[in-house]
Amino acid sequence: MKFSRRSALCIALFAGILAAVTMYLYVGNAAIGRTASGSEHIEVVKASADIAPQSIIKADQLKTEVRRTRNAPRNAAASIEDVVGRVALVSLPKGQVIQANQIADPSPSLGLAHVVPEHMRAITVGLDAVSGVAGFLKPGNHVDVLATITQDDATVTLTVLQDVELLALGQESQPTPEDRPKASGKPARVESQPTATLAVTPEQAQRLVLAESKGKLRLALRSIEDHAALDLQKTTAWEVTGLRPKSRDTGAASASYRAQQPYQGMYPPWWYNEPPPPGMGPGQGVVSDGAEEPAEFPKQIEIIRGSEREVVNVNE
Repeated sequence: MKFSRRSALCIALFAGILAAVTMYLYVGNAAIGRTASGSEHIEVVKASADIAPQSIIKADQLKTEVRRTRNAPRNAAASIEDVVGRVALVSLPKGQVIQANQIADPSPSLGLAHVVPEHMRAITVGLDAVSGVAGFLKPGNHVDVLATITQDDATVTLTVLQDVELLALGQESQPTPEDRPKASGKPARVESQPTATLAVTPEQAQRLVLAESKGKLRLALRSIEDHAALDLQKTTAWEVTGLRPKSRDTGAASASYRAQQPYQGMYPPWWYNEPPPPGMGPGQGVVSDGAEEPAEFPKQIEIIRGSEREVVNVNE
């Protein structure tokens, strides 16, 4: 059988292409084989105890294990150091391989509890546009808390807390008093009140709550490097205005007091301009201005017989 020149060229070209493809597949499979044999086993991190969600993972809750590559999750944590100190986003039961998408670094986005310093408390207080330092506060700043309290016409301002850390700022929506839901069914308008969340000790939390219930709070922003504690005295209204508060009117009670009116028998008979009883001379029983001791009245007994009455002196 005789091939033409064109047919021979086509056959040769086809054979060359087939040889090139065969060589490519062979080399590729050999490389894959070498890679698979080189990483046939990997080390993964497992939970050695049940780990609750939103908790900080500790070293004693972890252990490592060597597994075949094909039996391990692709994003499994490879070392304990990569997991310790991070937050569990889901519940991790004992024996489960920990994956990268199941843990995260502590941050406010996971909840404020992850940024509160140890042994401290986070407490939120209401502010207004002015007391919030006109919007210039940022989380991480340190502030002083001042309270202005008015009681019994006396107004004082005092520094309740010094150098406390601001953890977060927020807005709290509440209906305005004049726009509560009415019978018409119209929804109430809401206004936003700025709030500040501070990191304080348990004792400071008590002082802050009491101060907020008694008066109005303001925050004073500190410099980044200023952490000094000052010995401050409270400031009273009269020190600023020069006007002292009115003293309590102690005469009001005395003005309303009325002397008890005499009644029959309350005083001796001569008090009522009545004649003295029998046996008692004029002026007897009356204490003179210069007398040191009042005169003694004679003892008397009133005897009633039917419609008759008789007063009898009893001599000792």
